[in-house]
Amino acid sequence: MKNEKVWSISEERKTKKIAAETVLLPSFRPSPRGSLWAATLSLFFWGLGQIYNKQYQKGILLFLLMVLGASIFYFTLNLWDRLPGANLAVFLSLAGLSLLAILVWIYHILEAYCVANRKQSEEFTGIENAFLAATASALIPGWGQLANGQPKKAAFFLFFHFFRCWLVGLLWLTPFFWQRLTEGPERIFFEKFLLGATLSIPLIIFCWLLSISDAIAIAQHPGKRESLHKRIRYAWNRWRIKLPKVPISRGRRLRVFLLAMLLLALTAAYFISIYFPTQQFYLSKMISLEQKLERAGFMIIPEYLKKISTMFSRLTLPR
Repeated sequence: MKNEKVWSISEERKTKKIAAETVLLPSFRPSPRGSLWAATLSLFFWGLGQIYNKQYQKGILLFLLMVLGASIFYFTLNLWDRLPGANLAVFLSLAGLSLLAILVWIYHILEAYCVANRKQSEEFTGIENAFLAATASALIPGWGQLANGQPKKAAFFLFFHFFRCWLVGLLWLTPFFWQRLTEGPERIFFEKFLLGATLSIPLIIFCWLLSISDAIAIAQHPGKRESLHKRIRYAWNRWRIKLPKVPISRGRRLRVFLLAMLLLALTAAYFISIYFPTQQFYLSKMISLEQKLERAGFMIIPEYLKKISTMFSRLTLPR
């Protein structure tokens, strides 16, 4: 009894255990970039990212919702004159539904990304290719952030991208809406709405450039993927303990080069606008636009154009 073992595992049981573990291993491990593929598919068509994640019912439902929403918008525009009381309320309904569709679009892009990320063998941390990330953000702001593995930041830039598309559609359909709105409060409200949306164009352009710069920086320095408050805290600690300054890295040199090229392009555009088309050329175009809008019945926007043209005429530009 002294030499007898209290317990033992036979070689046969060991073999069965190893065989069972081998069977339990997944036969298919999705690519670490599966989350990027899912988000990219959902970026172009509703539901495709969910179908990629094998969520077939949800994907088909989202695709049908996209088709339904586009159909409602199309038939509303074509049947506008036949609708009873088609006025500002219908326009606001279409604008509100469009903005709601933007939020739904961004949500299901992030949802496809996160679901695919959970199914992967390892978490997606970015492609670490500055050129591809910058190209993606140049085409669609936020796409580069998805390529860098930053879905929350991507949602911020994607909102400005879809808002830009919404604004282009609004400007394109302005003559259509304007003819069908009754004179008075409805047209005044529409003018204010249009003016406020148009004034957001500089912010949209700034966010576009910021998206490209951020995509390059994160792709070249993966450590910068941490949240903003952590990076501020690290910067404060470095300043407090007076660490030596980090030399300019390759990524910073690239950003400095891109900024210099942007400033050079703006400077060249400035001098071209001065020495080729004269100041009077732009002034006449502005006055012509102001007169066209006044003939169409606009009241608020022509006043702003008149103020801008007056200020522009007082400037003494070199010839």
